[in-house]
Amino acid sequence: MTGSSSDWEAKVELSLARLAQDRQTITYAALADEAGIPAPHRIHKLTVFLETLMECDARLEMPQRSAVVVSRTNGLPGNGFFDKLHELGLMSAEENRHDLHNRMMAALNSSRP
Repeated sequence: MTGSSSDWEAKVELSLARLAQDRQTITYAALADEAGIPAPHRIHKLTVFLETLMECDARLEMPQRSAVVVSRTNGLPGNGFFDKLHELGLMSAEENRHDLHNRMMAALNSSRP
């Protein structure tokens, strides 16, 4: 593997599709490992790419694929995920993060066969 961004970005997208289909989540670190994201700043590279996917999904009015990526500490996506949702107009400031995440996972699951 060359470690070029296109290699790992494609692997991230394939993993997100598989996880959504299987109704599973994955931690940021585990996804970085699975996709072979090179150091340094592996998690930062991943989160920047996930935010790009969030913009794409919002523009296409598709379920947010990045919802399957969660923190190992609380089982929810990181603060940046929710900040991005707010920025994209997909979340209000007072919305409960757990409820929103559950709805997003359900939307992902219902969009898959």
